[in-house]
Amino acid sequence: MVAVVPVVLFHAGVPMIGGGYVGVDVFFVISGFLITSIIKRELDDGRFSLLTFYERRARRILPALAFMVALTIAVSTLALLPTAMERLGHSVVATALFASNFYFWQTLGYFSPDAEFEPLLHTWSLAVEEQFYILYPPLLMVIFATPLRRRLATILLVLAIGSLGASIAAVAFRPTAAFYLLPFRAWELGLGALLAVSSLPNIRSVPLREAAGALALLAIVVPVFAYTSTTPFPGLAALPPVLGTALLIHLGQNKNMVSTLLSVRPIVAIGLISYSLYLWHWPALALFRANKGSIHLSAFEASAAVVLSVALAWISYRYVETPFRRRKLFAQRRSILSGAIVAIVILSLLGVSLDLLKGLPQRVPERALQAEAGAQDRNPYRPPCLGRRAGQGWCVIGAGIGGYEIESGRADALLWGDSHADALVPAVEMAAEANGLTVAIATLRACAPIVRMGRVNSSRSSKCLSFNESAFNKVLASDNFPTVILAARWALYVEGSRFGEEAGEDVILQWADPMKPIEPMPVGNPAIFEEALDQTVQALRASGREVIVLGPTPEIGWNVPTKLSVQIWKGREEPLGPERERVQARTNRTIEILRSVAERHGARYVDLLDPVCSDRCRLWIDDAPAFVDDDHLSATAARELLAPVLTAELQRLDQSRIRADRWSLTGG
Repeated sequence: MVAVVPVVLFHAGVPMIGGGYVGVDVFFVISGFLITSIIKRELDDGRFSLLTFYERRARRILPALAFMVALTIAVSTLALLPTAMERLGHSVVATALFASNFYFWQTLGYFSPDAEFEPLLHTWSLAVEEQFYILYPPLLMVIFATPLRRRLATILLVLAIGSLGASIAAVAFRPTAAFYLLPFRAWELGLGALLAVSSLPNIRSVPLREAAGALALLAIVVPVFAYTSTTPFPGLAALPPVLGTALLIHLGQNKNMVSTLLSVRPIVAIGLISYSLYLWHWPALALFRANKGSIHLSAFEASAAVVLSVALAWISYRYVETPFRRRKLFAQRRSILSGAIVAIVILSLLGVSLDLLKGLPQRVPERALQAEAGAQDRNPYRPPCLGRRAGQGWCVIGAGIGGYEIESGRADALLWGDSHADALVPAVEMAAEANGLTVAIATLRACAPIVRMGRVNSSRSSKCLSFNESAFNKVLASDNFPTVILAARWALYVEGSRFGEEAGEDVILQWADPMKPIEPMPVGNPAIFEEALDQTVQALRASGREVIVLGPTPEIGWNVPTKLSVQIWKGREEPLGPERERVQARTNRTIEILRSVAERHGARYVDLLDPVCSDRCRLWIDDAPAFVDDDHLSATAARELLAPVLTAELQRLDQSRIRADRWSLTGG
């Protein structure tokens, strides 16, 4: 109960339960303790068998898992769009092979907004556990067969400390791997295992035992409320819930208030169905979201999904889990192991079929397919060019290139910015070609083109600071790039908050060694943003370069291709784009800052809102969505709506200054 309830509440979006994901860590410790207790007892008695162990695991895990996956596939045909259905096929295969943690590590962050629509995302933890139990029992058998048996606790302690150290390091440098992969989670299972083989003294003092129980429960509960999706995890942050769980297990040998609380009938009932509840809660929530076309569920919708998952969990426990575990079905070892292999093969074939059939697009009307395809209508040069550092050579587009090439000679201009700048590349390319110019691309996700400005509690901040510093230094140190074009999702940095239904962490700006320290340094996002942008533009202008500041493009507040396609598919009324007044309310302060900085230093400000939003923001360009998600323009929209604006802007520049072959620092 302590493990599954926080996870369910967190995934249901209950306010204040920002760290409910620690329930998985609680589960790992309990699992390590229980399984090791069984294995050790059987090894001590000389009756442990790997086949018997894997038979028990198959009875415990596979029937309910296969039932959940099969029903999820069936329901998904009514809720998932073809692209999502195709991805489901991939995750079904990964789940059947107990490799879904590897699949999601490679394709999706656990806290990514897109993760909310993946019905089998939660199976990553089952994969971690099963991978552990493929390796762990043979290791114990080897240790028990040698004199190392007397050092079993020491060996497990060393392995756990090594895994914890790797987890701490990986959280800093490979956070997604740290979250999903066994080497960085094994210490949690290992701590439970260590508890099972150690002879720790009981706490005889009743007051001390009660205090220890309360402390252990707090160590689990406090992170549930205190942690968020931005907390670096697991690593050191996982220690409190993991140690708290271990202490609760140890204290459970003697009666105390916490153990009494956890033994009341409703909590025990939840504990009985906890595995099935874990299996069912996430597909229910994910498919509710998919059917709505939004990651945000109302309180009623989330409650309905949770109630449904509890009902399915009870059915699964009563009619699937229990009969298999009690050998009422597939009583013989050969039959259950053969059945497990057949189930794995069938699920894998179902997953492969969904992939080969392209997610069954015939289920969906043509216009809904067009809307869904809009999510792929991105800058075609995004994969090779986004994130390229100055030292690698930037991509160059424009006149005479016919695509992109890696910078080797000179470029007439530099487009510098974040993923919003990347979305403008198709428009910039058309404008450059129309004016006979070439443009280099320096873009990085979540990285505004402003030097010495960082973000608090963001794993991307140091990468962004380094990227911008190298780009800035390269520009100032060369006779290249006589014009610099700055573009970004400016309003996010100024306001700090996400817009509409968008999930994700807030942006909190901070200084990082400003070029011109002043007293007092500005504080707060708007003030820091304005001063840091001012210093960046001033330095670029002082080098003799032209600077063009492209204004913000609109944020819609919900995923345009997803919601359009779902609404069309379900025969619901298509949503309208946000009214211009709402967009301006979001961007007015940002535009005022951008205009002010540009005017202060003789740079040019270019408005990009008018072409996209008149009375309302456009959602379609003919048969193509104007956005690929909730805030990035599609390539079609960039070309159709913004290329004419940028073409005219480049024409206004003095051609003798913009062309690199006629420009130099000494020439002004």
